[in-house]
Amino acid sequence: MKLLYTIKEYAKLKGLTEIAIRKKLSSNYNEFIKIGKDTYIIEDDKAVQKLKQTIKNKNAQVRELKLKLKVSEEQNNDKYLQELERQNKKLEKELKQERKYNKKIHRDIFSTLANQNKQITQG
Repeated sequence: MKLLYTIKEYAKLKGLTEIAIRKKLSSNYNEFIKIGKDTYIIEDDKAVQKLKQTIKNKNAQVRELKLKLKVSEEQNNDKYLQELERQNKKLEKELKQERKYNKKIHRDIFSTLANQNKQITQG
């Protein structure tokens, strides 16, 4: 974006005298335009460029934070999955013990019934 400054404004902005600015204009050091009796210096506005760069930097930071969040979520998911696997193994072990116990009870019941049946048939 281009800005127009009067010689007085430009001198104040650059910290120079008006005479020094006029000399620069006479040597075509700066672009200028005459409107009526007034001379205006054309200056590129660096603020817009700085703001564009700031936006680019902020967008890069946002992308970086999104990636960090994604990695963090994946790590949390891994921890969650590991905990579920641990609990699953624990439950499988308990189930296996319950099945062994149930088989033992069934054997005891069947042997008791068989002994009672044997005693009844012999007796």
